[in-house]
Amino acid sequence: MAETSSILALEAGIRAFFAKQNPSVSVGVTGWKARFQHLNQGSPVANRVCLIPGDPNGADGALTRGRQTSANPRNLLEWDRKVTVSVWAFDSANAADDRAQIVALENLLAQTLQALHRAVDPDTGALVGVANIHWGSIRWTVDNKEMGAGREVLVDLILKSTFFDLPNGVAFPGQTLNRTPST
Repeated sequence: MAETSSILALEAGIRAFFAKQNPSVSVGVTGWKARFQHLNQGSPVANRVCLIPGDPNGADGALTRGRQTSANPRNLLEWDRKVTVSVWAFDSANAADDRAQIVALENLLAQTLQALHRAVDPDTGALVGVANIHWGSIRWTVDNKEMGAGREVLVDLILKSTFFDLPNGVAFPGQTLNRTPST
């Protein structure tokens, strides 16, 4: 059975959340290119959330020994994945108004944090947000080339992921007869 990548499961959970709560939000394909793609959703607003593996320098967390349990298969290693979440919002009705851009961004950021917290993988029903996320820093994008079309913040987080060992064979005892010769 193939395992689902934790970051892709988180993306699917966020996408499902926004499909119900705010369908005008585009949840970008997880990866490095989605943040830089042009997005034209039209008036009155355009919004995008992208999950980017690692940090801007390419670092992607650490592997640690898995928690030992009697589960089968057992946890082999845990990956504290670095994930950068790009939240970009644009209020095209008030394109020249910085305050309107800040309000649009902060509203989308609040919804994104809710989506991250409540994310459920639609394929498995497993919670992929909540306890699997450790929050990090947040920073504004201040590149002048991007300032004319909305605002963006980058949210750093650690996503807990688990690598499992191969399953162990399990023997199930059955009834046996103890035959002793009768004398």
